[in-house]
Amino acid sequence: MPRRSARPEPYVIERPSQVRLLASPVRQEVIDGVQALGACTVAELAASLGRRADSLYYHVGALERAGLLVRVGVRRSGRRAGAVFDVPGRPMRLAYRLDDAGQAAGVTAIVSSLLRLARRDFARAIGSAGAGVGAPARRANHLRAEGPLRNIRGSRLKGWLTDAELRRFNALVERALRVVQDGRRRPGTRQYAVVLVVSPAEPAPRRARNAARAAPSPRRAPGDSASEPSAAPQDHSQRSTP
Repeated sequence: MPRRSARPEPYVIERPSQVRLLASPVRQEVIDGVQALGACTVAELAASLGRRADSLYYHVGALERAGLLVRVGVRRSGRRAGAVFDVPGRPMRLAYRLDDAGQAAGVTAIVSSLLRLARRDFARAIGSAGAGVGAPARRANHLRAEGPLRNIRGSRLKGWLTDAELRRFNALVERALRVVQDGRRRPGTRQYAVVLVVSPAEPAPRRARNAARAAPSPRRAPGDSASEPSAAPQDHSQRSTP
């Protein structure tokens, strides 16, 4: 059974080689899985991710060579023995070097990958709501879209914050993330994926807006009507999804 190792010190991911590795969604899944499970074999990790073990060995090896996974022992299962891996520290945090263009590009690639994983997890969960029988139907029975036990949500918000309000927001985020990070697999628990992206909502540079306005309209195919369709009414609300 996987178990958490005593590694209370946080680990900062900052080397360019480490950042490049985590642009892969599979490697992000591996790191997330080990952080959630604790020290585990590749077979145990594969079972928790719903993947074949032989599809993970290459990625685990790359992460170990980069120092993002460490080998902490050997575990036997019947006649087989498997290496046990853990993360080098908890929590693992990504360093943001805002003055380094290469590092910024690498961090952006990581965020793009985690959004792909979030889209997949969300689609898989909400898609089970229409399932008839079997495991998908059982998963659907646990979905809650309202109330204090709501467990599926997608939101986008914009707002104007003072520095004091931003400090309060960040403190609340840290508390919420700690609840998830400290979660242990035990009877009565379910695994959840939480993805959070926060950034200043900067307007597009004026040069880019002007270039977009100056772009030629697409040429019409013969027989197309010359009249433009009426524009759909715009939604000016700041919250785009519930």
